[in-house]
Amino acid sequence: MNTPFNTRILIVDDEEIVRDSLRESLRPPAKKDEVLAAAAAALFDEPEPAPADAPPPVAPLEFEVDEAAGGQAGFAKVKAALAEGRPYAVIFLDMRMPGWDGLRTVQHIREIDTRAEVIFVTAYSDHSVDEVVAKAGANVGYHCKPFAPEEIRQLATKGVHDWHKVRGLEQLIAIIGQLRGGEREINVLLNNILGQIVNIVGTDAALLGRTGPGGVFEPLLGIGAWEHPSEAGTILNLVGNLHDCDPEGGVTLRDNVAIMHLESFRIAALLSKASSFNTEKIYLLKLFLSSAGQALENARLQETVLRSEKLSALGGALAGIVHDLRNPVGNIQNLCDLVDDALREDRPDEVRELIPLVREASGDAMGIVNDVLDFTRKARIERGPLSLETLGRQLTEKTRHIFARGVVLLEVRVPAEATILVDAPKLQRALINLIKNAAEVLEARKVSNPRVTVTLRLLAEHVVIDVADNGPGIPPELQGKLFEPFATHGKSGGTGLGLAIVKQIAESHGGTLTVQSSPAGATFTLRFPNA
Repeated sequence: MNTPFNTRILIVDDEEIVRDSLRESLRPPAKKDEVLAAAAAALFDEPEPAPADAPPPVAPLEFEVDEAAGGQAGFAKVKAALAEGRPYAVIFLDMRMPGWDGLRTVQHIREIDTRAEVIFVTAYSDHSVDEVVAKAGANVGYHCKPFAPEEIRQLATKGVHDWHKVRGLEQLIAIIGQLRGGEREINVLLNNILGQIVNIVGTDAALLGRTGPGGVFEPLLGIGAWEHPSEAGTILNLVGNLHDCDPEGGVTLRDNVAIMHLESFRIAALLSKASSFNTEKIYLLKLFLSSAGQALENARLQETVLRSEKLSALGGALAGIVHDLRNPVGNIQNLCDLVDDALREDRPDEVRELIPLVREASGDAMGIVNDVLDFTRKARIERGPLSLETLGRQLTEKTRHIFARGVVLLEVRVPAEATILVDAPKLQRALINLIKNAAEVLEARKVSNPRVTVTLRLLAEHVVIDVADNGPGIPPELQGKLFEPFATHGKSGGTGLGLAIVKQIAESHGGTLTVQSSPAGATFTLRFPNA
């Protein structure tokens, strides 16, 4: 919002004398008394002093003036100015002109520029005010000929300020939209708010903090010269205790510092030029602070909801993990009791039969624990060469128990003599998860001639692995949630981490995990660079 002040003005009139008169009104020569005063000072070296109590003169705006002798020429200048990124703030326009009259001209201008303040300067008009407003928009004005130079300067000054006020509001609305649709985290939002205030005020130093007991200011965030709050002692000396600054949404000016109240926070911004902090900026700041306060409140509510959702999800996940662990741990306990009985009664053959069952139950328990650890630790990938033939053979061996009953068939297709660079244990774990999931679905749905097919392909720079089944496919409402952690999607067992871990492994290899589904089956595809 620190846009350079635009004082560009376009005069469109077919009469050269009118254009000259308007131009001289906007850019008058030095006044005669000023010239005489300068001559007297040079001659007598005794300039008349200004009264001691006289206010400092207000510097008039320096207008940049362009001219056009007709409507079409004026339209061309507006178009060129927009293309240069230097639009006109105010356009003085005659109504009666040969070719395009004033109304037709402004209609064409409004097609490309709806922001310029248009002022008709005319002795008469062939159009009613209602017609002009309907066709040219509400931001048009009238001034009748003849005119006084002071009137033209005042109209131009007001038009320029109105143009900037609307631009400021447009930018403010955009900023507020970013705040409302932006980050939920309070600290990130506060940083954003502080940055936008710096932009609005036009400063290079600002500080945000809280007021504690007794109004003592505790710095939290800083920008520019006050970037490090611990080093911003100057601000504390300048503003002192802030407990007496304006209430919510207020702006206080103190010792060339603007102090703002935002909920429980205080913001101080150093003003580079006190005169530049005008009523318009204070108005924009108050609007911004009001919306920023609402954004903070919304962020707090969102954080509360998210925290509640996370706690609920964590509680559900822990309940699921504990439930899944109870079965294998309970089996281990029961099997240990049986082993103990067999040892006491000297039945070694029975002990030998029970040991594999203990191992299987402990393996199930460790699988659940490893799922949780793998998901939470995000262990580093350690790549090494792996033959695709070796990978295919290992997958067949390590999933043999899944297909031992012969209900579901496994087919592994691999190219000969192909080697890839991967973290072999993690890739195997990912593929076994996919194979196991597919087999469980096929068996649960009692699919006719169930089959899981694993296809490994080595492309020019990528490895692509498909795990496909001939099941009923995945319902559309579940496809977007498949890779969410702790989601079992109707399965009676498991932690719900399997697919989340597979996705994590794919991404840690710099790749992706995708799924395609149809009534003829589902295919999960792992794709990652071979490097």
